[in-house]
Amino acid sequence: HGLVDLLMWRLVHNASTANSNGGSVLPDASKPWREACFRTAGSLINLAEKCPDVAIKLASNRKIIYVLLETWGGTNAITV
Repeated sequence: HGLVDLLMWRLVHNASTANSNGGSVLPDASKPWREACFRTAGSLINLAEKCPDVAIKLASNRKIIYVLLETWGGTNAITV
């Protein structure tokens, strides 16, 4: 789980809180680290699909959930 903790920390650290509800979203396209955040989120989604423990860990973090939903669905999860 050490890798998952590190990926979660980096994703939350680099995600922006640009929405009105204070939830994290992927950085906008002008940020050079958007692609890295997107790939990190995709990796976490893949890990969660394979390991129930990772899924539980991710599900307990609201900021991560918002970013993962945006990554998976291609839309800002807060506005849905």
